[in-house]
Amino acid sequence: MQKIKHGLTKLPWLDIVVLVIIGVILSVNLLVLPAIGLADNGDYGRMMAKVGLEHNSSTEGDRYFNYFDRIYRVVPPTTALFGDFISTEAIFHQVAFWLGSIFMQNGLWDIRFLGCVHILGVLLGVASILAVTRKFQTIQRLLLAGFLVLVLTDLRLAAYLNSFYSEPAFLIFFLFWLAAAIYWIQSPDRKWAAIIFFYLLSGLILTAKTQNTLMGIIFAVGGILIGVLKKDRIQIVLSTIFSIGLIILTLTYYQLTPERYKRANLFNIVFHDILATANTAEALEFFNLPVQYSAYQGRDYYLEGSLVHDPEFVQIFFERTNFSDVIRYYISNPDWLIKQFDRGTKQVFKMRVEFLGNFEANQGFAPRSQIQVLTFWSDFKEKFVPKNGLFVSFLYLVSFAGSGVLWFRKPAVRPHVTVFLMLVGLSALQFVMTMLVGGTRDTAKQLLQFNVLWDAILAFAVVGLAGLSGKIREKAEKVV
Repeated sequence: MQKIKHGLTKLPWLDIVVLVIIGVILSVNLLVLPAIGLADNGDYGRMMAKVGLEHNSSTEGDRYFNYFDRIYRVVPPTTALFGDFISTEAIFHQVAFWLGSIFMQNGLWDIRFLGCVHILGVLLGVASILAVTRKFQTIQRLLLAGFLVLVLTDLRLAAYLNSFYSEPAFLIFFLFWLAAAIYWIQSPDRKWAAIIFFYLLSGLILTAKTQNTLMGIIFAVGGILIGVLKKDRIQIVLSTIFSIGLIILTLTYYQLTPERYKRANLFNIVFHDILATANTAEALEFFNLPVQYSAYQGRDYYLEGSLVHDPEFVQIFFERTNFSDVIRYYISNPDWLIKQFDRGTKQVFKMRVEFLGNFEANQGFAPRSQIQVLTFWSDFKEKFVPKNGLFVSFLYLVSFAGSGVLWFRKPAVRPHVTVFLMLVGLSALQFVMTMLVGGTRDTAKQLLQFNVLWDAILAFAVVGLAGLSGKIREKAEKVV
């Protein structure tokens, strides 16, 4: 009996409680009927084609936008797993497809198998973070546990786990990346597994979706800086080699992005954003486009099938215009650029994707109905966090200023500051990529990663400052 009691006291009870809470809430809402998820905005097809699935519903309103479609028909795959649109999310899709194939009947596959795989990935990521932080102070551990439960049980975030979007791959690999980064920076010792996984996970994150491509630069620079701060020649050499590899991967991934996705971004930023919000006549003249193209302002590439494939339009627009022209427009029109950023800041910290429903059609909800329970954190951010350029600028100013103070006054925490600055840089990159490259077609969805990164920034700052204040108190007590 004593051995059992002794064994129980050694169990990581906080880890177990956190994992049980997150696991139960996600499983009950995503796996138990009636389940929630996120409706298809038209992007599902490029991922379903890799494993061989298509919507089972015969009603277009049930397949797209209005409702979450849970059941799919098995069909022959039409693209390679890592062909066409390349995303590391395909790994989860293939595993879920194999798992679901064991239990499916009548050639029908249930997306909850994918939800199950995603939930398992999230739980393993959380377990990794909790495992590498067991030496943290008690207050730090409690704060970290609170943040993990608060963020990951929010059903507006969780709904993505029952979908074919690429965001779940980012979330899962990002949790593991945080664990690897924390483990690497905790001591000056060489932690081979941490270094390898830091770079491996960086690569998996940047190849989750094309929006993440430039993340490789931040991962590379941050990794080299951590290696240098370690003051260990082997770690410096390894981090430099791996960082060069990340840059090569970044360039390769961009080159492998299908031309139609690049064209979609170019069309949407010019027609959906610039022509619709700037002086249309001046913008058309700048891009050397015919006056009659003013009729296409505010249009979406994905809803303009006949136009964007018209040979004359392709020759006039796509063959003469590229992103260097868009960058020149930004430089020449700083007033429009400022207004675009201001439009974007009105959408930050908003997780509700209003044009995508969370419920199945047979659940009796109106089209595009949104989940309203267990959304405390997303509701709080949407209702109470200011959404304007001044506040967002203030957040970044405080983040950089605070990092600068700690960098010069606390040299011992420079590796931690480096990881924090990487998170801040990644969030800024997500905002810029959304507003200036992808366009504002579906801002709330495109800024999901921005939201997750800022959740991580807040948690990293609060937990880190709690640790610093605890050490200061310990020193003061010793002096007394």
